Amino acid sequence: MRKHTGADRALDSFTRCATSSARRHVLDALVDALNSYEIRYLQNKLAKKTFACDIVGKVPLELAVIIFSFLDADSPYYLRRVCKSWDERLRSPKILKSSLDTWYGRNDPRLSGEDLLKGQDFAIRELKAQHSHSLRHGHPYSALRIPLPFDYETTVLYEDTFAFILGSGLRVVNVCNLRTGNIWKLHGDGREQFNELSLSSELVAFSDSIRTCYAVDLATGNKKSFRLFPAALRCITCNGRTIACGGMKENGAVIYVWSFDTQKGQSFDIGWNEFPFRGCTRLPGACSLALLLDARAQTVTVFTADSRSQNSPHAATESSIQWSVFKTDGTRVVDGKQAFSDITSFALLLGFRPTDNEGRFDFRVKAHISGHYFSNSLSFQFDRRSNNFGEIRYPDKSLGWVGSSVVWWKDTFYQTETLVKGKLLQQQRSVTRFLGTSCERRDTLLTQLWHPDLQSLVERGEEFPDADAQGFRSPKIFLNEIFMAVFGFGSPVAGSNNETYPLLELFSFDKDLVLPKAAIRTLAQQFSPSSEVSGD
Repeated sequence: MRKHTGADRALDSFTRCATSSARRHVLDALVDALNSYEIRYLQNKLAKKTFACDIVGKVPLELAVIIFSFLDADSPYYLRRVCKSWDERLRSPKILKSSLDTWYGRNDPRLSGEDLLKGQDFAIRELKAQHSHSLRHGHPYSALRIPLPFDYETTVLYEDTFAFILGSGLRVVNVCNLRTGNIWKLHGDGREQFNELSLSSELVAFSDSIRTCYAVDLATGNKKSFRLFPAALRCITCNGRTIACGGMKENGAVIYVWSFDTQKGQSFDIGWNEFPFRGCTRLPGACSLALLLDARAQTVTVFTADSRSQNSPHAATESSIQWSVFKTDGTRVVDGKQAFSDITSFALLLGFRPTDNEGRFDFRVKAHISGHYFSNSLSFQFDRRSNNFGEIRYPDKSLGWVGSSVVWWKDTFYQTETLVKGKLLQQQRSVTRFLGTSCERRDTLLTQLWHPDLQSLVERGEEFPDADAQGFRSPKIFLNEIFMAVFGFGSPVAGSNNETYPLLELFSFDKDLVLPKAAIRTLAQQFSPSSEVSGD
């Protein structure tokens, strides 16, 4: 039997200490008893060891704030579960506020549950963290699937409202508020067919191809209208309680800006020899026009495009988008131009969708990419504050443009695409992917409501990203901070083998917002009496 040495007795005495406090007391006494040579020996011995250090729990609060400013906005909320000391530290209002401020802007709307948490700052920050996590990780809280025939080109989602033109020969504008469930069916004064539609936070504007533009207050239902000659109604847009419209004429463009409240408007002309048209190789009638209105600043930005051609010695050497900012009275503010070396030609300027609440927009166009025969729907990012195009911070890389099947809100990206089973177009299925954020690529499928064979379709099916070139229309997708809407294809009832049908899928990223299922069912059954709305 081995004899116990003094070292064994000392170690045995140390291990019998019942608490961490008692063990530290013994260590303190031991270190105090060491001479300088023994301390040096102990230092060398400990230098070979590695230690896990709780940085978050130990560093000053100001440094912890800096650390978390480099992480996702919702990180402090979800990392509280690591340990008790982290939970206590990460409840600090300074850390939570600093992290959330990296994602939330001053113009972002309130969440549904905020009013019930008045005065509870921590609970409000926790709610915002849950919301940002839902959107930025591809986990919507609720979803609905609606069998609903629709027209792609006249469908709009803006903030809480979506609208589309359908029914009675395109003579009805259907509007639905996704928070309240309120539904409107809007008509003109005659039997006009509508082909232009625009939404703002306060108005819906729609026009025919002849001479009348209607505007309806989303809060009161009050309808007003104004008349112009047809060329001035080629494109319309609204912002706040103001509408801008315009179009090309023989010697340039005409722009008209109209106030809903005063029912007064003012127009101005842009000559063919003035920017943004100066130097264009196209004839005025062939020019495409897009407008971006800022009602608060009382400005309207006019965009057009020019394209290079190998067949004309006088054509532009590169394709470009030109724009000019005007005050609503026609005073010129500033001009701009952006060239694109990989774009052969621009066929059509489709308009703008916000990608945040601070002035950045998804500018959608139809264009021919170098080396491609068919035209493609593309998205660029335009920043109204800097008055310039910027790179899209796509997951893992920055891009000048992306396909229009991709949408983004701030730093978060989603994509929709059509899968076709075999070569039969009636077996189309639309799928939606969460692509990730600017900092991290995820590329996962959203699976709330899909047909059960979708996963196998993804694995063995044929994908047609450029669906227009294959003889059928691509899905259309909208995204903002609360909602995502996908206008695509699938079975009206999940799990059935019915023929493919146009579908609207709605997703909500607001924990306390209940999608108005009954109102949506009422809306859907106006077009298809047997329609069923599915969802969770």
